[in-house]
Amino acid sequence: EQDAVWLANLGCDGAQGFYYGKPVPSADFVNQTLANFDVNEIKEKGERASLLLIEDDPQYAILLAEALDDLYEVQLAKTCEEARLALEKRTPKILLSDVKLPDGSGIELLSSWVERNPGEEASIIFFSGQENTQDRLDAYAAGAIDFLRKPFSVAELIAKLSRVENFHQKHKEISGDMQQIQSAVMQSMKEAAHYGDVVQFFKSLISCQDERSIANQLFSFMHAKSLKCSIQ
Repeated sequence: EQDAVWLANLGCDGAQGFYYGKPVPSADFVNQTLANFDVNEIKEKGERASLLLIEDDPQYAILLAEALDDLYEVQLAKTCEEARLALEKRTPKILLSDVKLPDGSGIELLSSWVERNPGEEASIIFFSGQENTQDRLDAYAAGAIDFLRKPFSVAELIAKLSRVENFHQKHKEISGDMQQIQSAVMQSMKEAAHYGDVVQFFKSLISCQDERSIANQLFSFMHAKSLKCSIQ
């Protein structure tokens, strides 16, 4: 508890350790996670995140699509080529792909897509029916946030995707805050430059010896500011 208070005072907003939860079987962990996750909360937002599911097994694809349809705007692709065409039209928030597809590798497909589109923000999750360490390493190197082994629990997948959804929401909020900060900084810099010009203008008046010199200084200053003026 003392460590938790110390971390909280430093600004840490999330942690996990023996103090919060003791080790439990994976199934119990998934159930506990889902118990704290309100599915209706995403539904009430009215806007479902887009998800591209790349899976060649029709039964598995339909099962996942039906399970995720209430929460996400699901689009299906059975091959690498179908996935490429879908990605050319639209970038989904979440990419859920099988490793082995009829016409190629899902990892190679999305790795290549990430390289060609470095500015796109999409969370990638791979799944496979085989336990292959190299596939896992290649998946993470391609930018995946997770790698699931078939058959996996749909409840576990939904719990993971909910975390992805929270990440996207926080990222969106932070991006909005950063844009406001940058706008304020630019405005401050413009005002600072303007005030500096005004101060310089008044300093230049000190060296003026007659009315014509004062007029020249004023007209020059106003012209630089794209303003017009007259002197009487």
